[in-house]
Amino acid sequence: MAFRSIKTKIATISGVCLLSSIVLLAGWSLLSAFSTASFVQNSTEKC
Repeated sequence: MAFRSIKTKIATISGVCLLSSIVLLAGWSLLSAFSTASFVQNSTEKC
């Protein structure tokens, strides 16, 4: 991709970084939710 404007380059890089961080946070949230659900299930089975 050949960008002619520095503004376009900055906007593209910012968009990629933003999208990457959203995907990372959503994945971390899902992992955390499954981990918490597993912990709760194991804790309630022991009672």
